[in-house]
Amino acid sequence: MSAGKLPPPCNQNRLALIQGAFQPMTHIYTQSDVRRVISYARMRGIRVLPEFDSPGQPDLLTPCYKGDTPSGTFGPINPTSPSTYQFMASLFKEVASVFPDTYIHLGGDEVDFYCWRSNPYIRAFMHKMGFGVDFNKLEAFYIEKIVNITSTLRKTSIVWQDVFDYHEQHNSLSVVEVWKQGCYLCEVRKVVKAGLRVILASPWYLDQPGPTHNWARYYNVWPLAFKGTEKQKRLVIGGEVCLWGEYVDATNLSPRLWPRASAAAERLWSNERQTSSVDKAFPRLQEFRCKLLRRGIQAEPLDSVVADGRSHLSWFCWRFLPVKREFFLSIVATCMLSMRDCCKVNASGCLLSLHAHLGGGNAASH
Repeated sequence: MSAGKLPPPCNQNRLALIQGAFQPMTHIYTQSDVRRVISYARMRGIRVLPEFDSPGQPDLLTPCYKGDTPSGTFGPINPTSPSTYQFMASLFKEVASVFPDTYIHLGGDEVDFYCWRSNPYIRAFMHKMGFGVDFNKLEAFYIEKIVNITSTLRKTSIVWQDVFDYHEQHNSLSVVEVWKQGCYLCEVRKVVKAGLRVILASPWYLDQPGPTHNWARYYNVWPLAFKGTEKQKRLVIGGEVCLWGEYVDATNLSPRLWPRASAAAERLWSNERQTSSVDKAFPRLQEFRCKLLRRGIQAEPLDSVVADGRSHLSWFCWRFLPVKREFFLSIVATCMLSMRDCCKVNASGCLLSLHAHLGGGNAASH
C-alpha cells in the first residue's frame, strides 16, 4: 500500500496510516473488507497476497530539509529511528493476523534518496554506520530489518529486484520479483544463480505503450529461456501480470485486463513446448473471451493475423450474445455515416453486410 492509495486494514495503526489515503473516509479498506475479499477469492482457488511497499512509497515519515531548515515536506520512511521498527513490527503483526497466506510483499522499489540526502540527522547516522554517502546501503539496512520482522511472523518475504540489485548480501532474501525492462532474463539468471526464487513480471506490464489488442506479445514470452541448470530453472516459481492505475479506472479496467491476461496465464500454467503456437492458441483465447462476455466481464476484442496472412476478427461471440435493437440500429447508423463517403456503399449494402457479420453467416444467406 502506498501513498495516494488505500491504506491497509489496521485498527491499531489507523491514525498513523490514514494520511496515505486519497480520501480517508471513503477510500480505505477495513479489516472486514479484506476478510471478505480473501474469503471470496479462496472459494475460487485464488490466494490474496498483500504488498506493503516501503521505504520509498509512503512519503510520510522523514522530514525533508532545505539547508538547515525543515521544508515542510516528507520523504521515505525514516530508517534511522528505532520507533520506525517498533511501528513496522506492530503493523506487520496485525497484517499477519488478517492475511493468512505465508507470503508477503515488502516492495523496496523506486526509492528516491533526495529527502534522506537533505536530512542532517540521516547523514549523521550514515556516517556513524560507515555507509559514507551510499544511500543504497541505508536502504539495504532498512530492508534487512523489515525482512527479519516478517520472518519472526513466519512469513516469506517478496521484494522487487531493486533490493537484490543494491544488496551486497543476499542471505536474508527469499523471493525476488523481476520487473524492469531490458534483458529481464539476464536478471532472472542472476537471481537464481544466487539461489533465490523468482517471480517474473517484466514482460507482462499491460499498461505499457503498445497495441492494446496485441495479446501475442504476452503469449510469446519464454520465462525459462535462459542458460541455467534444471535446479535453477525450478527456482522460477511464477509470474505476475501488472496493470498499474495511472491510466486505468473502473471504466476501462476490464477491457485493458482481459483477455490479454489470459494469454499470460496460459503461458505460465502450461508446458512451453506444448503451447508454442500463437495460431493454435487464438481459438482457445477467443472462446475464453466469449465465456467472459457471457458472464458480464467486458473483455476487449481480439484480432489475430495468423499463418495464412488473413486477419481473423472477433465477431465470433456475436452468435452467442443478445444484441439489443437500439444498439444494432446505432451501429448501423454509425456504419452508414462513416462508410458512405469513403467506401461508396449505400445504406442497404452497409446494413446487409453488418447483419451478416453479426449473425456469423454470409450476405447471400440474409
